Amino acid sequence: MPTIIGIDALSRAEEREILHQLLLNDGIIAYPTDTLYGLGGNFHSLNVHQRLDAIKGRSDRPYSIAVRDLTEMSRLAAPLPDWVSRFGGLLFPGPFTLVLQASRTVSRSLLRGGSGIGIRIPGPPFPREILTGGGMALISTSVNHSGHPPLNDPLRIQVEFPEIDGIIDGGSLPDSPGSTVLDARCNPPVVLRRGAGWERLVSLGIL
Repeated sequence: MPTIIGIDALSRAEEREILHQLLLNDGIIAYPTDTLYGLGGNFHSLNVHQRLDAIKGRSDRPYSIAVRDLTEMSRLAAPLPDWVSRFGGLLFPGPFTLVLQASRTVSRSLLRGGSGIGIRIPGPPFPREILTGGGMALISTSVNHSGHPPLNDPLRIQVEFPEIDGIIDGGSLPDSPGSTVLDARCNPPVVLRRGAGWERLVSLGIL
C-alpha cells in the first residue's frame, strides 16, 4: 500500500528531500492540485511512463507535466507565446494546461513520438517546492483507471491504487472539471478542453 504523507509535513526540508529522492528513483505518487488529484512521477524517466501506463491501463497519448514556474516551462517548451509573457503573472500558478512545442532537449520517446508537450503550473495546495532544483518535472495525469472518473479522496486512492508509492494527503477535494487545456501553438490558442479558469481567459481577452 502507498505511504500517505500529510501535506503539512512538506513544510520541513527533510521531508521534501525524502520525497524528492523517491521521485528520482522512479517512484509514483498521487498529489493534490488546484483542480484534481494528480498521479505522476519523474517525467524524464521512461520507466515511470511505462509504470503509469500499466497502472492506468492506457498508452494512447503522452502525459502532461507540472512544473514549478515559467522559467521551467520555457526550458521545456519554446517558444512561449507572447500572451504567456504578458499575462503569465495573472494566470500562473493556476488551472491551465498549455500544449506547446517541446524543446529539442526533450526526448521524443517521452512524447509518444510527437513534438507537443502539455505543461501546467498548478496552484496551491500542490507543493511546488519539491520541484525546486535538478530540473524536475512531474507527470500530471488524473488519478483514475482509463475510462473511469478521477478520484479526489486520498483514502480511496490508497485502496484503489495500491501499486503507487506515496500519496500527498491534502484532504478530499471538491468536484472539478479539471484544468482548461489550450493548444498554445496556435494564435489565438485553441481550446482542447474547457475546464476550470475559463472565465479568466475570456476576461483577459486571450480567447
